[in-house]
Amino acid sequence: FFSAASAHTLVASGTRGSPSTAGSGAASLSISPSQGPVQTRTLLEGSGLPPDALVSLVWETQVGNRVSGSGFAAQENEITKLTVGPDGRVSVPVAVPDDLGGLHGVSIRSGDKTLARTHFVIETSIVSITPTSGPAGTPVTVRLKGVGWTDYDNIYVLTYDNAYMGYVCGFNSQGDVVVNFRAAGPPGVHLIDFYPGIYQ
Repeated sequence: FFSAASAHTLVASGTRGSPSTAGSGAASLSISPSQGPVQTRTLLEGSGLPPDALVSLVWETQVGNRVSGSGFAAQENEITKLTVGPDGRVSVPVAVPDDLGGLHGVSIRSGDKTLARTHFVIETSIVSITPTSGPAGTPVTVRLKGVGWTDYDNIYVLTYDNAYMGYVCGFNSQGDVVVNFRAAGPPGVHLIDFYPGIYQ
């Protein structure tokens, strides 16, 4: 039997979302919850926006890598368009995109003008481990989502029964990582642990 560490989520320390950040003027925006794994269902609420305006909901991320020499940069993706209520408010459910782990801006835009902004933190999660049992030599696959892009959450170091196996990076694949190895050791429970590492 194989057991992956940390139940369902792994969080790199120092990565937390802001509960609410105002844009220009009196507009404000909040998202609840403000952190979780990919596909977390959230509620986005805004106030002080232009009444009856058609606005864009924008998700901010990073694209690129650290190994090709071409670098990386911020990228903004429109999730959907919204119509502000006559009272200047919006309230809409949002499923967090399948993306890199870490801090992401979420903003309401009118054209190229940011009206209000908040943040969501994607936590790294163990999506699957297959199979979960078998004899020594069994091929095992572990899939992670939400591996990050910063120096402190781009890499996860793997151990098997406290012995170093290697590490994985998630930037090139936008946080989606697959780990393959073969089971080893005597019959019984064997522990697979993932630790955030520092990219160098």
